Amino acid sequence: MEILTYGATGVQGGAMARRLAGTGHSVHALLREPEKLGALADRGIHAVGGDIGNRESVEAASRGMDRVVFNLPLVFDRETGLRWARNVLESAKAADVELVIFNTGSIVPPWPTEYLHLDLKRQIIDIADEIGQPMISLRPRLYYEVLGEPWVAGAILEQSTLAYPLPADFRVSWCTVEDVGAVAAACLDRPDLAGTGIEVGGPAALTGPDLADSFTRALGREIGYYPLQVSDFEKGLQQNFGPEVGTVIAESFYYFETLGPEGMVIPEAAATADGLGVTLTSLDDWIGSRSWGDVEGRE
Repeated sequence: MEILTYGATGVQGGAMARRLAGTGHSVHALLREPEKLGALADRGIHAVGGDIGNRESVEAASRGMDRVVFNLPLVFDRETGLRWARNVLESAKAADVELVIFNTGSIVPPWPTEYLHLDLKRQIIDIADEIGQPMISLRPRLYYEVLGEPWVAGAILEQSTLAYPLPADFRVSWCTVEDVGAVAAACLDRPDLAGTGIEVGGPAALTGPDLADSFTRALGREIGYYPLQVSDFEKGLQQNFGPEVGTVIAESFYYFETLGPEGMVIPEAAATADGLGVTLTSLDDWIGSRSWGDVEGRE
């Protein structure tokens, strides 16, 4: 099977590319700079020169592919995001790609919203339906990997506080990017699931204090939970990463607040994963698999 991936050098796309490479299929990664494939080349992944924004290069990369695995890069305007998505999906359709697997990277609102980052994913799913391209969408909630970012892990290690922009009583079906990659790999042989959205979560829905308790067990000292105000979270992001990035990331959390304490829970996450032959990773196991001695330079 020939598989084309998008976003293979990112955290989410990289996890998916690694899992796909382990299936024994031929995996190709579309990259603007093929020399940046790095360690993925050692796993047998082939770099294909191209740009998601360039229709001709996407069409060329799609020819001869049996599957496309698609992660949308962070985008700051709707028109650009939709154009990129049409490049991918319409090129796949023209090349007779049997199945596209689209990782939304987030919850997908069932109705139009003002939140670009989330609403764009809903529109991309609609495009696939509109043009008749068979597609499975993977819909995780939040990733454990965020907890390893310096802006979260630094406070855990230095201040014994896990600060995050969710109310303490909100339960979330957190998961690891590796498990989303495993679900994507399992879907390669499931074209019968085209047209469906698979909600991907971890083995348990966790509150903020639950997250802190896991770190307490792993680090051997008390870690508390502090619910950041989303507005404060947004200001911090804007200061560190610029106004556009800060706004796009923070808007998801304004939407999460509208869902209420149970709105980010996936009740059937474990059963769904089991049906695909995927064993989900607990937060305790994920924390235990990482080194917490030095946060600097962490992905």
